[in-house]
Amino acid sequence: MHNGEILVSAVIPVYNAEKYLAECVDSVLSQTWGNIQVILVDDGSPDNCGMICDEYAEKDSRVTVIHQPNGGASAARNAGIRAAEGKYVLFLDSDDRITPDAVEKLTAFAEKECTDIVLFDAEIFNDGFEGKSFRSSYARKHTYPTAPGHVMLRQMIEQDEYFASIPLMFFDTAFFRENSLSFYNGIMHEDELFVPVAMVKAERAGHINEKLYIRRMRNGSVMASRESIKGFNGMYVCMRELLKAVREYPSGSPEGEALLLRTAEAANQAVIRYADLPAEDRKKAAERFDRLCRCIRYSDHFGSTKLRLKLAGMPLYFCYKAVKNLLQNRCSRK
Repeated sequence: MHNGEILVSAVIPVYNAEKYLAECVDSVLSQTWGNIQVILVDDGSPDNCGMICDEYAEKDSRVTVIHQPNGGASAARNAGIRAAEGKYVLFLDSDDRITPDAVEKLTAFAEKECTDIVLFDAEIFNDGFEGKSFRSSYARKHTYPTAPGHVMLRQMIEQDEYFASIPLMFFDTAFFRENSLSFYNGIMHEDELFVPVAMVKAERAGHINEKLYIRRMRNGSVMASRESIKGFNGMYVCMRELLKAVREYPSGSPEGEALLLRTAEAANQAVIRYADLPAEDRKKAAERFDRLCRCIRYSDHFGSTKLRLKLAGMPLYFCYKAVKNLLQNRCSRK
């Protein structure tokens, strides 16, 4: 396969990342696979990112820049996919990078296996991050053979090797558009909704057991933002929308059953995030939490005894947190 045969589009939402942007873009432009379109979506960034994007477009014809008002990562990705001209498309976060041969390996694999989606792994490096990451690793121990997407989704969940991470997916652009795939605007954790829905639609999903993506963990990134009302709202919306997606499939279908696993996990994560909110934020989110509780208690889709016990123990957990915070405040004043 010759470098010039297939165009690959790389979509990069850009916001408040002037310190890292050049490293990210350079990692794509310097790929061993040269036939690349880089789409930089300046999502109303308040720093110098817009100017940096324009400078790249001026010096390299492979770069396309879109400037738009701030709408979040989903809106930026949706704008990027509309502008994608390549046969394949991948998404990067603007503070991360890919290995020099990532696009070459992904394209060769996708062509050989005739895939709709290729999943791959990532290396994580700590860039001053002081909190707790969701995962310490984005590397899988197993290699998964090419299979229908719902099969691979279920296998990865069962092996505890499922990552809801859009940048770790390589898409056939026609598959993306023919299935009217898009990213849900205005929420955090949109990957938790998009990835399983896309997976169950894929007739052929493949996996490369290599760390082709390099993910940066830093303070202030979306990856580092967990205990916030936006985080709870995002997981609640993911649960709600996944439940709608489940109902698109016949009861007991393998696609629906695979989606149910992620729907229940989204509900579980929403409960955890609500429990970790400050008291004032819990009041603001109380109505949605009540709807979440009713859904868990009365829907056949959530048969988890563990999850129901977690709800029953919520009042005790809130008391424990209140006492803990009070003691911490007293200690800090001494």
